[in-house]
Amino acid sequence: MKIKSILKLGTLALLTAALPACSFLDTDPQIIPDDGYYNSEQKLIYGLAGVYGVLNSEALYGNYYSLQIANADDLCYFNNYNNSESRPDRYNHSAGTAAIYDTWSKLYEGIKNANRYIEAVEKTEIDPGKLSVDIGLYIAEARFLRAYYHFLLAQAWGDMPLRVKATTSPNPNDVQMAATPQEQVLKWCADEIEATIPDLYEPIDNTPSRVSQTVAQGILARVYLFMAGESVKQIDGLDKKEMYRRAAYWANEVIASHKHDLNESYEEIFINMIRDQYDTQFHESMWGGRIPRRPHQCDRLDERPHRRPDRPAVAVGNDQLLGVGLQLLPTATTTAPTPSGSSTGRTTARQTKRPAPRSSTSG
Repeated sequence: MKIKSILKLGTLALLTAALPACSFLDTDPQIIPDDGYYNSEQKLIYGLAGVYGVLNSEALYGNYYSLQIANADDLCYFNNYNNSESRPDRYNHSAGTAAIYDTWSKLYEGIKNANRYIEAVEKTEIDPGKLSVDIGLYIAEARFLRAYYHFLLAQAWGDMPLRVKATTSPNPNDVQMAATPQEQVLKWCADEIEATIPDLYEPIDNTPSRVSQTVAQGILARVYLFMAGESVKQIDGLDKKEMYRRAAYWANEVIASHKHDLNESYEEIFINMIRDQYDTQFHESMWGGRIPRRPHQCDRLDERPHRRPDRPAVAVGNDQLLGVGLQLLPTATTTAPTPSGSSTGRTTARQTKRPAPRSSTSG
């Protein structure tokens, strides 16, 4: 019952992502530029916004994924039923249903943006002295998001194309890819997320808008927990018990950080959302979004305690980098697993069997 209650809170936190964003995500470039563009920190931020930006789309946490695909199980009830509309939460959908097709396409758009951003930023020759933070932070956030988008695809569709390089030509051999087995994709996601943790921002000043180390640890726990389930084939050398151990380990890393806790007042969770307020006391919602306090208002990086003192701050629209609410898993007493480059993972308790496209869009 405790886990179910936590999952319900997580579902509620997902709904906060279905909110308007300010002008930050509307900032050009709509298409991630290639190498040569990223010659200032402001441009690094613009490009990163394009990687985060798909989360705020109607296809993901604006509607389809969070309100239709994720709610197609017996934990949800809809009292307005219309047989004429094809929807996954009404079990009358197909691979061509907008909620299915658009979600698939939008996730691969996020992967495409991440791949192009990572490759371009890795080639940039920007002077480190002109940055308020290490450039590795921007790359780590993009790598995490790329892995997260792959995780959502593997979680919902099973076998799917794993894209870790940008598509540079219309050649069908580059665009069309064979599906990678689900368990291999999930293992890659876990390894990739774990690899980003040291380079992510450690304080939680920018959460729940942007990814931090504890957010990555929590999502890693979610990935491993999903991998431990019966719907995923066992990976060679990693039995299901080891998956559970890793899930418990990474969830406990979040708890041991003492940066997040369950809100002592169940009612206050809803009151904060209605008031459009972050929970700055418990930080229970680790990664999510909210409506800006006033139009075009954006938080600033100069509020971060570990910013380089010799460089001016750069404005960042933290309120608009929308993601998925993540609640703490129950406290677990566990010894550290032997992560060989992977992490934990838990999924939402909402999965439906549905047709999937056979190949991805370009990424």
